Amino acid sequence: MLLTGIFSVISYFKSSIRTDPLYAPDIALFNKVVGMEGVWVFKSQFFILPIIVGLIFILSFFLIPNGRVFPIKWLKKLILSVVSASLLICYSVGFVVNDSLLIKMGIDYNFYTIFESYKQNGFIFSFINNMKFLNMPKPENYSEDKISEIVSKLKNSEIKNQKTIKPNIIYVMCEAFYDFTKYPELGINGDPFPNFHKLQKEGISGQMNVSVFGGGTADTEFEVMTGLSKDFLPAGTVAYMQYCNKKRDGIVSLCDSLGYYNVAIHPYDKTYWQRDRIYKLWGFDKFITESDLINPKRAGKYISDDEIYKSLINEFENKGDKPLMSYIITMENHYPFFPGEDTSTRIFKATGNVPEASKNYIERYLVGASHDDKLLGDLVTYFKNISEPTIIIFY
Repeated sequence: MLLTGIFSVISYFKSSIRTDPLYAPDIALFNKVVGMEGVWVFKSQFFILPIIVGLIFILSFFLIPNGRVFPIKWLKKLILSVVSASLLICYSVGFVVNDSLLIKMGIDYNFYTIFESYKQNGFIFSFINNMKFLNMPKPENYSEDKISEIVSKLKNSEIKNQKTIKPNIIYVMCEAFYDFTKYPELGINGDPFPNFHKLQKEGISGQMNVSVFGGGTADTEFEVMTGLSKDFLPAGTVAYMQYCNKKRDGIVSLCDSLGYYNVAIHPYDKTYWQRDRIYKLWGFDKFITESDLINPKRAGKYISDDEIYKSLINEFENKGDKPLMSYIITMENHYPFFPGEDTSTRIFKATGNVPEASKNYIERYLVGASHDDKLLGDLVTYFKNISEPTIIIFY
């Protein structure tokens, strides 16, 4: 009951921030959550203090042997624990993860609508049921021969005799980037993204829909680099943490086969989302992280994105004869956006009829986002002045 209470509280806070509850795979990711600076849920004394006091009070019933409060002998406690665990296992295996029985009872549990299932069936049932998705079931009629058959059809449809050009390819996954100017009711005084808007008209652009909200950068990263959709993975799982245990075809392997120099740049902890292991597995030649930067410039809590572009230019100018493929993940404008910070640097204001708290967050966000727009313009200008063809994908 104690663990259930703790998990239920965590699930409540997670739902309030990211609109999805606590899943079984989240337990393995807990260190990633508390490792991110400034995550308010785990730093809010207002919420945490009552919880700690309550837990200490509950534990006191069990930790005082032969006490007056709750005089249960240790042997009885052990027997009670074993019986409780046995009942939980029977409940889990015999009922909660038994799909045929759930169907007969008319209980709906679908990981495509898992949030609704949590609300309808409760935390304990839904959390335990979610555990069966920790291992991905093999799709019907799936086999290597079937995949080879599909691939052979694609190869036969390839266009022949085209001139081979190997442009430099630069992916920029700009942390939390969103164009707030799409909402005139916010009343933003000016254009925070002039370079972005200019490139929208000059190049190929569109609306990108991602599968995550309020976190889970690695999932978008996985989809972009592999071409696979997270929609086919169980809810609550993170591909990098559960399913990336071998070399996988994608943009890195393709560029590697074409003789590219592959570099990833992310000015944060290299072990976050296991990027150091996965990038090496996938074939990146180099992964530049915060530990590789000497006395880097900082912007608030994180390393400034200026350092990323400096590293990129340095890698380009020293790559030799190979074309460059670089995957960049910015960090400067990462959540949280503390509204009380950097008030003196706020060039853009939200003057519309929106709540004051929302204005503060938007204005604080625009400090970093507009800086990233400037860096995007500088990057494009740099590569326009070189002779090598270059493709920049910014999102």
